[in-house]
Amino acid sequence: MQRFGKWESGDGFADIIIETEYGPGSTRLGIVIELKYSESEKMDAAIGEAMKQMEEKNYTALLQAKGCKPVLKYGIACHKKKCRVVMQELL
Repeated sequence: MQRFGKWESGDGFADIIIETEYGPGSTRLGIVIELKYSESEKMDAAIGEAMKQMEEKNYTALLQAKGCKPVLKYGIACHKKKCRVVMQELL
């Protein structure tokens, strides 16, 4: 398994990029994680911002170029001791 932190991909730097083998035939799985802090307990805006940033800056480009399928995008918003996670799968 390879782990990357603040690795350049697409048009910017994702917070966390992970590439690993899984399943039969050593399939490559890619994971991109974008973290945001929310000023309030309503974390919808922060989650939306994380997902939008990954899309606009094409953070999945590195993993897709390496042949990772699927690529999972996680947007994580935190406020004090609470957090919310949204995941989108790209096949």
